[in-house]
Amino acid sequence: MRIEKDGRAYIVTETAKQWNVKTDVSKMGVSYNIPKEVCGTFDDLKKYIAENELF
Repeated sequence: MRIEKDGRAYIVTETAKQWNVKTDVSKMGVSYNIPKEVCGTFDDLKKYIAENELF
């Protein structure tokens, strides 16, 4: 799955307990693990990324 924000693409992988979100920042790979307690659905995750300044 893929989410885009401000021209940056985030590749999302779902596991049973978390979302793994990967992107490239200045030629370096960055990975975020977001527990499903924070974002239960893919739509919740998209909203979380859109509203969070970390991304």
